[in-house]
Amino acid sequence: MPNFLILDDHAILGEGLRSLLWSMPDTKTVKYCQTYQDAQGLVETQGYVPCMVLLDIALGEQHTGFDFCKWVKLKCPATKVVFISMYCDHVMVGKAMNAGADGYVSKNIHTAELLKAIENVMLGESFLSEEVQQVLLKQKKYQVSQPSSQFVITDREKQILELITRGFSTAETASQLSLSPKTIEFHRANLFVKFDAKNVAELTRLALQFGTLI
Repeated sequence: MPNFLILDDHAILGEGLRSLLWSMPDTKTVKYCQTYQDAQGLVETQGYVPCMVLLDIALGEQHTGFDFCKWVKLKCPATKVVFISMYCDHVMVGKAMNAGADGYVSKNIHTAELLKAIENVMLGESFLSEEVQQVLLKQKKYQVSQPSSQFVITDREKQILELITRGFSTAETASQLSLSPKTIEFHRANLFVKFDAKNVAELTRLALQFGTLI
């Protein structure tokens, strides 16, 4: 039975998310915090280990959702993280991915799509809401603020990277790995963000340069 943590400094949204999560049939517990410090204390001091964290990017002047995502992934590696944000530009999505996010959805999302995001991520898949996907698809270049040497490539990303550089399409990659096309699109976007690559040729060159492909 899943237990959730919501971290958002807007009480109305936080309470709404809490009500939604409690309406799910298998929910065990739902904790809501408005500040980074409260959420950190809940996990570190009180020993609450959430199956999933739903969080915003803006958390006040001192911390961001990216900070908490990185922290909770180190503290509780099995915890899934889904960003729910008003920011849907590729830079913010890229930063969330590099922080370890499992999903990213817009605050304009409909309830049904949010529930689908939660379900998919709990099953081990990644998820981008439709609005976020459209933003990423329109971008010709994905940007990150830190150089490529700062990031970590997951085993799943290595599998997808190898197939991309071998010329596999999204559909072919999804079939090869028994994943959904949406999950492949998420990881493709993540890889372009992490390598700051403009196209597959550059992605291949950078992957070879950094020793990701052998």
